[in-house]
Amino acid sequence: MSSTTAPQGSSGFALTEALVALLLLAIAMLGTGAALVESLAGQRAALLQTRAADLAGNLAEALRAAPDAATAAAEIQSWQAMALVLLPQAEPIALSRGQVLPGPATPSLPARFDIRLQWRDGPARTPAQLTLPLPFDAAAGAS
Repeated sequence: MSSTTAPQGSSGFALTEALVALLLLAIAMLGTGAALVESLAGQRAALLQTRAADLAGNLAEALRAAPDAATAAAEIQSWQAMALVLLPQAEPIALSRGQVLPGPATPSLPARFDIRLQWRDGPARTPAQLTLPLPFDAAAGAS
């Protein structure tokens, strides 16, 4: 009877090779998972930036179309409520700056607004901010 036994120094070598291969596969999978998580965080940040830009653009259009300061104030209040819904931990601010434009209705609109949005995406992240300066054409009035 002939016995087929492994040579003396190679017992357990296949098991060691399999464990090393599994370790390398696990490290590769962890790297892939970390890249996926980072990609999803970047996608969420881009989505929030797009929402902020859309919100600022919507307010800019509403302020340009506002016939008087009372309507503009109502638009700003509505916009702030919408920003609080669409952006996490948002701080929506519409600041009037500069001289006041004369208009047919009183009180008149300011010549310039700065639309500023600030939000956080999670408690540990630094706040993101978007500022949109909105000058009005003095020759055309508030429209």
